[in-house]
Amino acid sequence: MSCGAKLIAKGLKWRVGDGSLINFWVDDRVPGCGRLKDLASIRIEDIDLKQYVSDFLSNGEWNVAGLAAVLPCNIVHRILSIHAGKTHSGFDKEVWGWDKSGNFSVKSAYLGASEDVSQVLWSWRFIWKLKIPPKILYFIWTLVHERILTNHHRTVRGMSNDPFCPRCNVGIESIDHLLRGCRDAKFIWENVSAGSTSSSAYRGDLVSWLEGNLQCGVLSVDKIPNYLYFACVLWYLWKWRCNKVFDVNFSIPQSPNLIIKLFAKSWLEANTTVSNKVAVMHQIAWVEPAENWVKLNIDGSRNPISGIITAGGVLRNQWKDWLKGFAMKIGVGSVIEAELWGLYEGLQLAWSFGCRKVCVETDSLTTVQLMCSGTMSNHPLLSLIQSCKNLVNADWICTINHIYREGNNLADGLAHMGHGLNFGIVFYEEPPLETRDIFNADFSSLVSFRQGFVSSAL
Repeated sequence: MSCGAKLIAKGLKWRVGDGSLINFWVDDRVPGCGRLKDLASIRIEDIDLKQYVSDFLSNGEWNVAGLAAVLPCNIVHRILSIHAGKTHSGFDKEVWGWDKSGNFSVKSAYLGASEDVSQVLWSWRFIWKLKIPPKILYFIWTLVHERILTNHHRTVRGMSNDPFCPRCNVGIESIDHLLRGCRDAKFIWENVSAGSTSSSAYRGDLVSWLEGNLQCGVLSVDKIPNYLYFACVLWYLWKWRCNKVFDVNFSIPQSPNLIIKLFAKSWLEANTTVSNKVAVMHQIAWVEPAENWVKLNIDGSRNPISGIITAGGVLRNQWKDWLKGFAMKIGVGSVIEAELWGLYEGLQLAWSFGCRKVCVETDSLTTVQLMCSGTMSNHPLLSLIQSCKNLVNADWICTINHIYREGNNLADGLAHMGHGLNFGIVFYEEPPLETRDIFNADFSSLVSFRQGFVSSAL
């Protein structure tokens, strides 16, 4: 019970609403930062530990100057992306931090509790997605988790007192010796000539060697994926080792590459399905809204290196005229935060501009799904989601639709412009120079092409 209580306490994180319940310095509420008092740029004795998050908020806006005076810039950037203190932000609430939905699950608790172990254990999950024979799949899974009963492992478990290799009788039969160190293993690797497989057979540590080759999809031998051929070699290394154990007269074939190649190729051909789908090219162009409607296109962007997120959007009418646009630099956050911020600011812009029939378009399917979903009281982004929903459900007609990114190029261009701005939002009364070509292309109904697949007639 005590361990369970500690685990629950570790997994709970604060979701900021109005900021009135969360201690700014002590409570963990900025993703990846921990307690802010440990990161302050001022002396500990100068910190007012009684300050709450709401003390740094004013009418739903962060006091950037106040934050910058007490915290490093990189921490301030993380805080700026947090949507809080708005009318519909709700109350502060502790939610489950080890799941993106904010809901507790046994699986997420287990993964969170075994965080250090999971870095080793769960890094091998990709194995289950490999297209290899099932018996080899389970063998590989057992192998990478060191559950193969080599003589060394049998000795460790008290099942034998002979840890030496049954083939060469020289080295202790560890997994590394089984796969690379034994003279038989070396002969097989030299014979199979599996491209990067053979050339890297004796380089690097065992884990890196296995992981690198099992994730290599290069067509290395007779159009056989390297990971398949490599896995088959590992399987035959074990198979022929076991044959030697149970039959002292067994010897490795003189041309093991032919046997392994034939096995891999036969399995691949037997399990390759012939698709009845044919490729087609879809013509995609931005389409103007219906009469008396305004179309709002929004998009978000994230720099994968810095984590900085931006957003942009544009209002256009039935004549394809530019009504108003915006670009903004938000802070450090996730892609979905960028998309939702773009939706929030775009809806506010449309409302303040006097639009009462608005068609919203975004290439983020997740954003559309969040707007169409029911109550998500524990979601970490509830403040942002609920504020967007409140705007969508205001006293106007507002629809939100998912489109292909090729039809959302102008909003995408504005979002990318945000990376060159200062933090905050900039409004544009006409197309900025950087997006003028995209605007003209949309105005001319210029078509982009996107490949898709449809079922062919039988």
